[in-house]
Amino acid sequence: MAKADITLSISGGEMAGQFLRFDPGSALRADVQIIPQDDIKHRAIRVSVEWHTEGYGNKDHADAQVIFLAHDGVLQPGAPVYRQVNFTLPTQPWSYAGNLINIIWQVKATIDIAMGKDIEAAQTFILAPREARSPHELAER
Repeated sequence: MAKADITLSISGGEMAGQFLRFDPGSALRADVQIIPQDDIKHRAIRVSVEWHTEGYGNKDHADAQVIFLAHDGVLQPGAPVYRQVNFTLPTQPWSYAGNLINIIWQVKATIDIAMGKDIEAAQTFILAPREARSPHELAER
């Protein structure tokens, strides 16, 4: 079984609780580092911005954007891969956490291994505009 450590970090948003929040249509930067522990023959290495649903009912999923870092190659131990990729986020659907359904956004790095288990790392984020402030909140400033 192929082994690699993938470190994925994102930037460009602002902290909202434990996640970074990004405005719809804004820029997101992802830094990806892959440290192979074995020779890994892969079909592709890709980084994607995607959303999926969790909760009751049918599951849904969509890639908003995919950037391929490599096609049909071999990763070797002692030869780490570091890439920085930039995305322009879509304007919808917004992140949502409800009683019946949640919409979860994430950046995912994937080493696609033919006829084997893919190696993945993901970083969750919030896609939503800043909360509108009421006139009362603005007056208190």
